[in-house]
Amino acid sequence: MSIEHAIIQRSRPWVQATNVEAILTEELSKGCSREISATPVCLVPPYRNLQKAETELQQPIISGNTLVIYRIWLSPEQIFSWTRNERFLKELSRVHSPILFEIYGNSTIMQMQFRCASEDAHTLRTAFSGELLQCQLTEEETCPFSTSLSHASSLSFRDYLPAAPAYHLNLTIHEEFEFTPLESFLCAIAGLPESATGFYQCLFQPVPPNSGWHRNIETLYDLEYLHRAFSESRSLHFSAQLPSSELRLATQRMERKAHPDKPIFATALRIGLLEEEDVSDKQLESLTTFLGLFQQGSKRLQYVDSTDYAPVVPQDRQRELLSNGQVHRNGFLLNSNELSGLVHLFPPEIVTDRSLPLELASDFSNDIQDIQGTVIGSTRIAGRDHPVAIDPLLRERSVHILGGSGSGKTTVMQHMVLQDIEEGCGLVYIDPHGDAVRELLSYIPDKHLDRVIWFDPNSPNLIPAWNPLALHSQTNLHRLADDTLASIERVSRDWGDRLGMILRNGLLGLLQSKPEPVTLMDLYHLIRADSPQGKTLREMIVSGCEDETVRNFWKHDFLKDYKRGDLAAPKHKLDKLLGGGGIQLMFSQPESRINIREIMDGGKILLVDLSTVGEETRRILGSFLLTQHMITAFGRSTIPYAERRPFGIYIDECHLFTSIDAIENLITQARKFRIRLTIANQFLRQFGRVSQIDALSTVGSTILGRLDKNDASYFAKDFQGKVKPEDIVSLEPYRMFARLDTSICKIATHPLPEPVRRDITSIIESSYKQYYRPASEIRARASKQEAYSPRLPEGLTDDDFYYDEF
Repeated sequence: MSIEHAIIQRSRPWVQATNVEAILTEELSKGCSREISATPVCLVPPYRNLQKAETELQQPIISGNTLVIYRIWLSPEQIFSWTRNERFLKELSRVHSPILFEIYGNSTIMQMQFRCASEDAHTLRTAFSGELLQCQLTEEETCPFSTSLSHASSLSFRDYLPAAPAYHLNLTIHEEFEFTPLESFLCAIAGLPESATGFYQCLFQPVPPNSGWHRNIETLYDLEYLHRAFSESRSLHFSAQLPSSELRLATQRMERKAHPDKPIFATALRIGLLEEEDVSDKQLESLTTFLGLFQQGSKRLQYVDSTDYAPVVPQDRQRELLSNGQVHRNGFLLNSNELSGLVHLFPPEIVTDRSLPLELASDFSNDIQDIQGTVIGSTRIAGRDHPVAIDPLLRERSVHILGGSGSGKTTVMQHMVLQDIEEGCGLVYIDPHGDAVRELLSYIPDKHLDRVIWFDPNSPNLIPAWNPLALHSQTNLHRLADDTLASIERVSRDWGDRLGMILRNGLLGLLQSKPEPVTLMDLYHLIRADSPQGKTLREMIVSGCEDETVRNFWKHDFLKDYKRGDLAAPKHKLDKLLGGGGIQLMFSQPESRINIREIMDGGKILLVDLSTVGEETRRILGSFLLTQHMITAFGRSTIPYAERRPFGIYIDECHLFTSIDAIENLITQARKFRIRLTIANQFLRQFGRVSQIDALSTVGSTILGRLDKNDASYFAKDFQGKVKPEDIVSLEPYRMFARLDTSICKIATHPLPEPVRRDITSIIESSYKQYYRPASEIRARASKQEAYSPRLPEGLTDDDFYYDEF
């Protein structure tokens, strides 16, 4: 071998090492150069196949595309997941142009958004809805950040890049910091005054699918290994193998960076501040503190700032590049796992825990926005007000509205009533105060006035012509007797079989034998053993009743088995129901122009004003009316379910008219007969101990206004823990929480529309003409019989009439 040949052979490794070093120097600097171009460049660095030593391929700059703005709305329902965030980025590896992820704001407002080319908008929306399904995107016409850019007097920003010129090295990934690294930045901009705006921009673009950046990363690790091995061999004058631990660590780093399932993105990261005055370095530094969590190749990220840009890019062009998502340096390369640390939707709990001025997609559920039905208010979803409605089928599972005075519960009920009226449904509204039903008369459209029945039980000169014992076509006498007995039982505190037997036989006997319509006053006279009216009625039953059992009861059992004291209890029950004044006259007259079954099946509107009677009479009559309506509803069992017309029963201050046990039965039975039961009251303790009111949680929908701490704690559990007791306690007037089946939302109730009329006198007078009788006529009829004044015997109280047959 010649000396020349030997020299060439000996120098070949040094020549190769020099070539490798030149390639490394040139290749590793891609995306890591501090050099700023005077014109925009492509975000993706030029690509060269290192294995084939091909010439570099420079990606074209995509310009002229209109950026579509999508505002990002975090949802409290969205569970934070690094995996979901990375999957979202992986799906974006199919886009053609850069995507800009931005966060900006100050102490008064904060916003997140994506901006992308119009051709990539569909891909962005699809990936977002697929992986972050609880959150939302809304397309916006304008960009508030661009507006702030154009108006700010001072602009300062930092453009970050890796400190080590080596794009193949790893950037810190989320497994290292576990929680979102953006929290410090969010808190920093939330502390800025209204005159300032802090911003965060991460521009990312997938590398072209025909490029081999993954292979280049692997090649760079190989070249780096060869370079190190040769360098150490040269210093030792013999071949050396790197330690196996270093080889293993290098292999792990290479596999993590060049993982075939993790697409590569070119990335640019900018953080800055807009101010009306000059921006201080200290202010800007506070916004960038969180980047101390990130390292690439064991080195912190470095930056070029707006002063470095100034010699080649004037400030007006700096504003333009920030506004349009342009870059004047190639981006550095990250895989999807690394990029997810910079581009992700942080946990929504940060917003509430840190009191950030970032508006969430909605307070709770997003699925309520697509429901059609009875509107109860509106909720804010993704920056827009959406109506909140109760589905018709859900309404048949009953609605409970609870809230203190002035919370808006009556307004919600009135809106529901007006919608039922417009739908053509019948309803009854039992109002102990009278204000709500009187107000409703001002809003009912003229075309529905012929359906209205005004019920005032204590009008001085006119008496409602309602007789619950009036016979109608196809009336089943036994059913009518049982239903009336059940109604009386509901308004009674103590009940026994002997009491029930007396009243049931009395009702059946009168209904089967009396030629004229039977009244509740007749039943009272019947059980007065010493009265001439009672004797006449009993003789009529014995001679005219078809039911032998009933006839024998009044012929043999009544006077024989029941002593005077035994009759005090049933008389007392009826005495409480009959009351006095207009109530007594109403139940003394035989005519019934108000037919509950016709109201229910015919879509009539019964508005009950109980404000004109005393407290005890109000409670008893309201309970009797409620029971009569429910029993009438049960009577529709002969009609196929689909043919049963929906009917609304509204009870304000429902605790006055029914017990918690009765409510449980009402809630259970209402759905079967297409009754839309809506009850309202102010406090849980109005029903008794909280341990006794679990029935209220079985309703299909619960609407809460402002409550005290105890009630709020109870309902916080019913609201799946998504509402805190303090949130309920601090509700403003006309702001309410609603549970619609399993969906939870916060609503703003709607104000009532402009009244159709101011004067409601004509509506009430129309009801007087159709459904009332003059009190003088009823008194004249009663004068033909022995006068009755329903008073308790002197010295007796309710407890004296406690009835226990044992």
